[in-house]
Amino acid sequence: MADTSDESRTTTPMNRPTRVRTDIQGLRALAVLLVIADHLFHVPSGGYIGVDVFFVISGFLITGQLLRDVERFGRIRFRRFWLHRVRRILPAAVLTVAATVIASALAFGPTRFRSVVADAFWSVLSVGNWHFAAIGTNYSQADGPVSPLQHFWSLGVEEQFYVVWPVLIAVVLILFRRRFSTAIVVALAVVMAGSFVFAVAQTVATPTVAYFSTVTRAWELALGAGIAIGAPRLQALPPLARTIGAWAGLALIAVAAIVFTAATPFPGPWAALPVIGAGLIIASGTGGDAAGLWPLTNRVAGWVGDRSYSLYLWHYPAVVVLAALLPAGSWRYLAAVLLVTAVCTVLSYRFVEEPIRRWRAPDGSRSGRRLRRRATTSAAAVLAAVIVAGVSVAAVRPEAPVTVPTMAASSDASADLSAQLSAAVTATTWPKQLTPTIDAAADDASPAMTDTACFNPTDLTNDDACTTGSGTKTAMVTGDSIAMAWEPAVRSALGDGWRVHAMGFSNCPLIAADITYAASPSQSDTCNTNRQARIAQIERIHPDLLVVSDLELGITRLADDASGQQAIQEWTAGREQIIRTLRSHVGRIVVLSSNPVGPSLSCADAGAPPRACASSVSGAWKAKAAADKAASNATGATYIDGSRWFCTADGICPAFVNGILVRWDAGHMTQTYARYIAPLLRPELLP
Repeated sequence: MADTSDESRTTTPMNRPTRVRTDIQGLRALAVLLVIADHLFHVPSGGYIGVDVFFVISGFLITGQLLRDVERFGRIRFRRFWLHRVRRILPAAVLTVAATVIASALAFGPTRFRSVVADAFWSVLSVGNWHFAAIGTNYSQADGPVSPLQHFWSLGVEEQFYVVWPVLIAVVLILFRRRFSTAIVVALAVVMAGSFVFAVAQTVATPTVAYFSTVTRAWELALGAGIAIGAPRLQALPPLARTIGAWAGLALIAVAAIVFTAATPFPGPWAALPVIGAGLIIASGTGGDAAGLWPLTNRVAGWVGDRSYSLYLWHYPAVVVLAALLPAGSWRYLAAVLLVTAVCTVLSYRFVEEPIRRWRAPDGSRSGRRLRRRATTSAAAVLAAVIVAGVSVAAVRPEAPVTVPTMAASSDASADLSAQLSAAVTATTWPKQLTPTIDAAADDASPAMTDTACFNPTDLTNDDACTTGSGTKTAMVTGDSIAMAWEPAVRSALGDGWRVHAMGFSNCPLIAADITYAASPSQSDTCNTNRQARIAQIERIHPDLLVVSDLELGITRLADDASGQQAIQEWTAGREQIIRTLRSHVGRIVVLSSNPVGPSLSCADAGAPPRACASSVSGAWKAKAAADKAASNATGATYIDGSRWFCTADGICPAFVNGILVRWDAGHMTQTYARYIAPLLRPELLP
């Protein structure tokens, strides 16, 4: 999508005229509309494959330009090529980033806004993809505030390609000038094969990094490059082959868009389906038109394709920022996103893209060089000014320290908490002094969740790792991230005289049954294969008290896809078996329920009332609670229903209680609230 090069002209030998590729413009339109539909309506579920279609188009068009340089001048004109890329990409991108930073300052709180500023910095440097990979963003299933600039990751991939690919072609040309045609094909084949194999392996090992990585996406751009290299041969395709190839390609893209979901392993290997589809369409139209390809060659598709770059730039900031101002999914929200996207696209294309596309300064002229320098400097200055202004806006909204309330361990404590929960549910405004503030919520996560000795440890033979406190008695907290969130409450509830050891794994409940977490197969594998090692460590530590807790959604992730009553029965049996296995090696076993999951705290953006962040007890929570209670009763373990510390008797769970923020994200309580309810937990742990 970053490529806006001269209206999709074909790559042909230099002694033949180039022509406008209406099919490629239509393919651009299809790609951007798929992406927008996915982000806004979540239909089709695989609409994200539009980005992969863009990659193939860019690889084809850019390689065509570079090969024309080789044919005409015997070299790559790096300076002209890179200046042309900057001139065509940077102005519209900088304008979008600047407008998004300003909108974020108005719509978001200080912490989220500062995050957007950081995203803007890395995006403009064309390394946004590595930035989002480094912070662990999950593009398809983000659980928390999403950056309105997150879509810049794909621009980063393309822009890095624009830097590396011309250099690789130049190196091949220097080393193998007489056999350039063969050498460049070999080099391309090595890039494609290596990148694809790496994409498949990386998707299994670290799917988030794989999604954003330039290395795992290089084969998609390389496929387009390969079609450009083979363009002279493709001109001899018979008309029937062109038509069949183009329609087959369109069918592959359609199937991928409809069938793929957020759980589909991506980009390796399944991105091959839309990538091959796009390649077939481009190859079929090289040197001649495929007959009857009206879905891509009509005027409407051409109009949208011309504006696909601006559409892509503007749609995602509108999707994310407006979700902070209007109820996401409502007709007002959908209409507002479409309107803002359309207006910004038309204005950006008319007053930024088109004037720059039509501008032709004489190559090498002093006026041309001066104008290019001024344009680049002005764009950088605008962005720098916006970022500095934005940081200043955030800086003038300091977060004052507040006194954290405490709860006395008394017979009235439960009644007091019930009253506080009811008051929070009916509150129409947020507390003036909220601890922690919503913008600083993530900083109040349990230390056990950020300590790799506790959470996702690689060494399960070190029985002294992640142990706090001193005393003659030992407690152990285990399960998944929910257990790690409970650790501060358990430690505070037990007090002096207890050593507390924590050990948990992501999305990994402690049950004698395999689970499948589709969003991260590697986590499922780790969970299923290290079960015996976890049991062995618990047996060696021989705790006086074992506290087990895990996320409510675990019961929906059983490996055989069990649901309903069958899932309850399987979970009950799996929990029973674990408890019976450990029964003789521990003192008291407590199964502690999770706090019910709620919405992401982005629900509180732009002054939304507290009720926007309230939740209710889900069916999954109730099913898991029933299974855990049955397993505990059958084995002599103790089941603690903690929902009464998070929700009213009517099952409504507010986001804050007595001025304390309950959750720092959708599913994990803040350590401040964990310590607040510790006095209520103590008599349950030590009856």
